[in-house]
Amino acid sequence: MKKIRWGILGLGNIAKTFADSTRPVKNASIFALASKSLKNINLFKEKYNVSSEFCFNNYSALLRCEEIDAVYIALPNHLHAEWISRCIDFEKHILVEKPATISSDQLIVVQNKLIHQNLIFSEAFMYLHHPRMQMLLSGIKNGMIGKPLRMRSSFGFEVFLKPSPLQRLLNCYKSKPPRLSKSHGGGCILDLGCYLTSFATLLSKLSNGGAESSFSFQNIKSTFDKQEVEVDASTTIRFENGFTSEIRCSFTEHLDETTKIWGENGEVSVEDTWTCQTDGFWHEKKYFESRRPSLFDNPYSFQVHNLSELILKKKQGEHVDPFFGIQDSLYNAKILDSWRSSTTV
Repeated sequence: MKKIRWGILGLGNIAKTFADSTRPVKNASIFALASKSLKNINLFKEKYNVSSEFCFNNYSALLRCEEIDAVYIALPNHLHAEWISRCIDFEKHILVEKPATISSDQLIVVQNKLIHQNLIFSEAFMYLHHPRMQMLLSGIKNGMIGKPLRMRSSFGFEVFLKPSPLQRLLNCYKSKPPRLSKSHGGGCILDLGCYLTSFATLLSKLSNGGAESSFSFQNIKSTFDKQEVEVDASTTIRFENGFTSEIRCSFTEHLDETTKIWGENGEVSVEDTWTCQTDGFWHEKKYFESRRPSLFDNPYSFQVHNLSELILKKKQGEHVDPFFGIQDSLYNAKILDSWRSSTTV
């Protein structure tokens, strides 16, 4: 079987998750690495059996490597736009960690560059690639609950433990971690809220015959807790077509990941929406589970497999588009922009 050769930019924890998820995937392999940390390069090189020839301490050097088909961008949020653009320049297919960029303006620039290239671009919402989610969206599209009217969901966990007095003093002399840095695109809305809004956009479009709809916000609440970015945020998105989405994300509290969706003729409930720990969902009092044997045990592997399959088809001249493509990402980014701009310290 032909394999897509992936290069990874940035070798942090999420890059390890991506690399681990590639192991059982037959149409993909980790072929090249790039990091400014020699320690991380050596760790990844040994663990994932990557040739020294394709290990770089310079991101551009990886992109110049002609053997690479696709690049996974696992860099901090504020660097995404620059390296997406560079990947396009070098004609590499792209999977970028969410959020794709820290503003919709940056993503418009990306969209304009992609128009002139025959490339796959995808934002890493891995939950969308799980068979359960595909089965759910197909069921809703085919009238399982009638026209979707409303959803309610949340995503949150304790990112940072409460520091001791000594640790608080030491923290005064340290730079802020990216998740709490405004200049790095931090905050729980971009980090976790993007999952919630991505699902809301898809359901809103299903409720509107596949078309995007204008939106507004109600009941906006946010907590900054002496940080320069929000650490807890909630709102209700009201789409012009009548669909509403009640959502909350948090860095300070573990929140239930269950999503409830109400339609004109019924409702569905999805547990562990974002981590995909279950293979089905509840419709009324019946549990629907995928009957196909699961190829993989996590949504990240499905993501790598599905995108690699699309890239292989694209290389063969077929016209294919990712399920959540650049236009979906841009729609989502515009909602995130508006939500963030509505929060106040």
